[in-house]
Amino acid sequence: MKVFLLIILTMLLFACKHDAMKNVVIEKPLPNDSLMCDTAMVTYSITIKNVLAENCLRCHGGSVYTTKGSGYNLEDYTVLKAEVDNGHVAKAINHSPGAVPMPLDQTQKMSDCNIRKIMIWIANGAPQN
Repeated sequence: MKVFLLIILTMLLFACKHDAMKNVVIEKPLPNDSLMCDTAMVTYSITIKNVLAENCLRCHGGSVYTTKGSGYNLEDYTVLKAEVDNGHVAKAINHSPGAVPMPLDQTQKMSDCNIRKIMIWIANGAPQN
């Protein structure tokens, strides 16, 4: 009788493990960009200015914005903030329908990490910190 109970308990034990494993979700590994993207402390003065310098200022910088950047000097915080507040920055960097995709002189979006940084900054009110 004890052997019979031991067999039944063993079968139940393995059945439970099998059922539990059926519901396990294996997540896809994050791309390298996500692993290396530090968004813990996004600030205008350090993070956003660097992203702009890397991706935007060759057309929207102080010396070229009138000829290349359609008159938008994104080095000027007031201009940048106005473009953030009207939604143009988020739409442009995310290549949203109806928006002019930025950076315009590149065939792809800026890195997912840089987009995430800008979107975090925007979600926090785009402060001049």
